[in-house]
Amino acid sequence: LGVNTDLLADDLKVFPELRAQYELIKKGLFAYSEIGGNREVYNLRTVYGANPFLLESSIITDNILPSNTKYFARVGLNGNLFRGVSYQVSLEANTQDGFMHFIQSYNYLGHTYRPRLIPQFTKVNMVKLNAQIDAKWTDKFHVWLKGEYQSFDQHLSHIPELKIGLNGDFHYNDQWFMSTSVGYTGARSYLGETVDAFSNPPIDINSMIDVNCKVNFAYNKQIGFYVEGLNLLNNNFDFWQHDLLIGRRINFGAKYRF
Repeated sequence: LGVNTDLLADDLKVFPELRAQYELIKKGLFAYSEIGGNREVYNLRTVYGANPFLLESSIITDNILPSNTKYFARVGLNGNLFRGVSYQVSLEANTQDGFMHFIQSYNYLGHTYRPRLIPQFTKVNMVKLNAQIDAKWTDKFHVWLKGEYQSFDQHLSHIPELKIGLNGDFHYNDQWFMSTSVGYTGARSYLGETVDAFSNPPIDINSMIDVNCKVNFAYNKQIGFYVEGLNLLNNNFDFWQHDLLIGRRINFGAKYRF
């Protein structure tokens, strides 16, 4: 239980901090509730970290970046099904006054319009459901399944409602290690920038399933080799407007630790 304050340019925000936990089943099931908040000040690092394929915009070149104030309430359950298998489920409601997403804009160059993505900061209320199950029976084998569903009161650009991921790690011995992942991302759409009361129509992006596998071999403590298969289902993905993944990829590589 506590209170945090944040002062930014004569704007004072107060954030409550409250977390309570109750043991429903001894060492097996816990219920908790939490209330809190924070303020994030955006900078170029956070913007390009979220989307490294941005082109210039007035927001970026003039460094006019706002902050995002978030308040949330969360309830959840976490516990153990049996030895080596744990799970957690949580439901969160939050409100944010500067949620960052990326809309489509067009820059006129010569006789053509060049598409680009620019950051947009939107006031939004959302509900988020998270669930995860984690299994680690031995030190050699680890698998986990995670899902997230989000519902918004605004139409956001390039933000899916549903994401599911299945991951696994297998350590055969000190030299051989394999990791795999299967990810599902729900359908999204790019929203268009509104200029002079004219808005570019949204561009729909289909849902996608991404399957990857990587095998590592450690020759010794300094030298290692790997082979990885990306997009093993041979689909065409649009991660970002300027980051297309077309077809299956097989990569080989070596690592050296100094």
